[in-house]
Amino acid sequence: MTNTTKPDPGLNLIKRPDVEEGSHVDVDDLQLTPATTMRAKRRNGLTSYISRNGGYIFFACVFVLFMRTGFLAGHNDHHAESYASNNDIAATLLPSAGGWIPHAAPEHPITKRIEAAEAKHKAKVAGQSKTLKAAVAEYKRRYKRAPPKGFDQWWNFAQEHNVKFVDDYDGMVSDLAPFWELSGEELRRRALQVGELPSIDLVRLQDGKATTLNIKKGFEDSEVSARATGFRAMLGKFAHTLPDMYFPINAKAEGRVLVPWEHRKYPNLTLEDSSGQLRLRISSGPPLISISAGVETMLNGPFQPDWGNDGTVWEAWRRTCAPTSAARRVFSSLRNVFTPQRKNYLAPSSNFPSSDFLFAATTSARTVDFCSQPHEHYAQGHFFSDWRTLPLLYPVFSPARAEGFLDIRIPSHYYYGSTKRYTYGWDP
Repeated sequence: MTNTTKPDPGLNLIKRPDVEEGSHVDVDDLQLTPATTMRAKRRNGLTSYISRNGGYIFFACVFVLFMRTGFLAGHNDHHAESYASNNDIAATLLPSAGGWIPHAAPEHPITKRIEAAEAKHKAKVAGQSKTLKAAVAEYKRRYKRAPPKGFDQWWNFAQEHNVKFVDDYDGMVSDLAPFWELSGEELRRRALQVGELPSIDLVRLQDGKATTLNIKKGFEDSEVSARATGFRAMLGKFAHTLPDMYFPINAKAEGRVLVPWEHRKYPNLTLEDSSGQLRLRISSGPPLISISAGVETMLNGPFQPDWGNDGTVWEAWRRTCAPTSAARRVFSSLRNVFTPQRKNYLAPSSNFPSSDFLFAATTSARTVDFCSQPHEHYAQGHFFSDWRTLPLLYPVFSPARAEGFLDIRIPSHYYYGSTKRYTYGWDP
């Protein structure tokens, strides 16, 4: 019996030339090409590989399935709003039926803040007084008292040097407010007394000339007279218009005066008259007026320049808070802020583009109330200074101070005269 099976169309066959088209073909009359033979071998090899390694392939598929399911479950645990930012990104990048959606990335907040600050500055400059009469009226309106003696000379000086702000004295008035409790005589006396402390220098104005005095009692300090010299230079152009007086200048960057809350609330609890029988003489210049035994009399003991084991700046600072505040409750101020907090690092961000790049509107310590949040003091370095503060109301002029200190602020000499290390004075 002749085999007349039709050839598989998927096979590559070669027909013998002596066989007519359309006639019955014997399989023996057909010849397999080498390509057909290789394809058949590959098909058999793949089937054999799957049969030998089917178990491994199955476990690999199960592993991938479980991993994918776990990640999806973690994402589904969050609220629907967590995906708002992702949807915004998709809406920005993906086309819609009507074309590309005209969404853009959100504007950075700093741009609007810069524009608002510039507008506020221009409005403030434009609102300054244009005449001496207007400046006097504005001073009385703001500060409820007449301007100090020589205000007219100050006005002329400000006009000659193109001073922009001639009505704003909020910082100065606020710093000087506590000292209205003292008489003029007591204030002058205390200015001399505090000049005897370490790292506090005196700038003396006498007969229209400014000089720097360094009253030391066996204490060496690498920063002596640095800030005092700068302050003296600032006074040089108008020292001849000022009366005789003394400025105690803080030689340190940290504030020095921390008066407890009780002494500020009830000033009569402290000794108000610091007069005594001692006389201080300075090697250069005429002898100074008679002053008291100084700060030691007010403190009932000697003043030590550093804390040692006798306290810290934070211990002195928290006493400036009200007795009912958390800072005055010792255990409330010892909270451990370094306790690790739980955080899901696989959670999607709800902010655009990432929560690692959030905008901080302010980094000022003024936004933190250390009296009610005493544990926050660990983030402020000035609470760990080794320099002892003064718990009495003494006039100390400092280039900077933190909240709670009663130092009187003055311009920093780094902004007035630049050095190779500090170039703030050259900034526009």
